[in-house]
Amino acid sequence: MVHSLLIHCRPSPLTRLNLAVAATGALLLAFTGPNRAMAQMDVIDPNHFGLRQEMPLLKVQGPSGPYRLELMVVRSAGAQGKLPIALITHGKPRNAAEMAKVRGETMVREARDMAYRGYLAVAVVRRGYGQSDGTPGVASNAPYLQCNSASLQKYFEVEADDLEAVLKSIAIRPDADATRVIAIGGSVGGGVALALAARNPQGLLGVVSISGGVRLTNAEGQVACPYNHLAEAYGKLAVSTKVPSLWIYSQNDRTFDPSVVKMLHIAYLAAGGKASLRMIPPIGEDGHNAMHLADGRKHWLTQFDIFAVDNRLPTWSVEHTNLAMQLTKLPTKYRPFMAEYFSAYTPKVLVQAPNGNVSFNADTRSLFNARQSALEACQKAAGAQCRVVLENFAPPLGQ
Repeated sequence: MVHSLLIHCRPSPLTRLNLAVAATGALLLAFTGPNRAMAQMDVIDPNHFGLRQEMPLLKVQGPSGPYRLELMVVRSAGAQGKLPIALITHGKPRNAAEMAKVRGETMVREARDMAYRGYLAVAVVRRGYGQSDGTPGVASNAPYLQCNSASLQKYFEVEADDLEAVLKSIAIRPDADATRVIAIGGSVGGGVALALAARNPQGLLGVVSISGGVRLTNAEGQVACPYNHLAEAYGKLAVSTKVPSLWIYSQNDRTFDPSVVKMLHIAYLAAGGKASLRMIPPIGEDGHNAMHLADGRKHWLTQFDIFAVDNRLPTWSVEHTNLAMQLTKLPTKYRPFMAEYFSAYTPKVLVQAPNGNVSFNADTRSLFNARQSALEACQKAAGAQCRVVLENFAPPLGQ
């Protein structure tokens, strides 16, 4: 699915919001080969000219010996010095064929979201998925998918080995700041991120779990294990966890409805965990996919930015807003609108009409589509030529 988000702001007391959604094919970058090393070889996407991407298979050291994991690494092209690390990981599809389709590219959009916020974004494909080692189509934690809290706790902990191993390897990069790390996971990956936090690895400052957890079902897809076992497992993870976490669930999550989410959250807090719960509006037909869907990203990225500021974690800075305010010459009361722009997904373009009205469009197809849609809507409303102020997070090249 491809989405377009069109937002207008006029120099008046009210902000006008228009949303337009369109569907087309998704844009993915090709993997560069099965034997890519960690040596620097960058890919520049014209839709994200301020970023550089690497797609390596990284050799890591696990408890039972070395193995390889597929990654997608994204960072700012002009970054200097060491960058905070954002580990990002995926959920678990229902069957082996779908597990094979999980690739580093699957998480490139989320990795870009974090790279724009100043992180060395590292998307991790765990064992059994994509081109990572392990048995294809069989997750390394498969033996622990059993209906008791001890097994479910182990279920998440086993796959946290992959995140911890990647963190140790990435930490030695000259552009990595291992003293500032966050972990972000969706669905099963959310539970894996919480399991990593329970180990309190040095440098981990926070965790974001989006639609986090696991559901045991029978052959007909019916729930086959009471959720209280998952709640107990979460509580056990919370006991040793010191860092704060942000939990994001959609109101129409078909895997974890609000009552289940509340149960998990209460159990985690009762055990001493620090978790801020945010319920976001319904996303598509199933909000469980909120991490990857554009409609989900527009909500959880905003919640992440708030969480980051509250916990002194890196995100887009006040300098970004200052630049936008300077370029548009808008009064300070419109800073919240600029914050809305910077929290939106990319590609995105901010435009301004001669009368001062500003608007932006975010479009998952391309920067070109975002620019064209933003300009067309602006010029139709203003009856005059509009100008591009920002493309993604910076002024257009040559401006």
